[in-house]
Amino acid sequence: MFCLNASNGVLTAHPTIKGTKVQTLKDANGFAFGEKFMSATTEGKVSAVAYVWPRPGSDKPVPKVTYFTKVTDEICGVGYYK
Repeated sequence: MFCLNASNGVLTAHPTIKGTKVQTLKDANGFAFGEKFMSATTEGKVSAVAYVWPRPGSDKPVPKVTYFTKVTDEICGVGYYK
């Protein structure tokens, strides 16, 4: 689970990269999935994005899907690895 500030993209809650700007995050294929969290979010609507990202404790990227939505001034989401 993670949350980020909807106006500046800084992760306010994350188990390992709290304080990171999501706009800087790209997967192993160069896909800027963090920018999607900012651009594809609408309050009251759940969106999803698919990308590749390492599981915790690994450096090998695997397929992952994250669901996210905007709640007031935060964007929050949760993902799963395929």
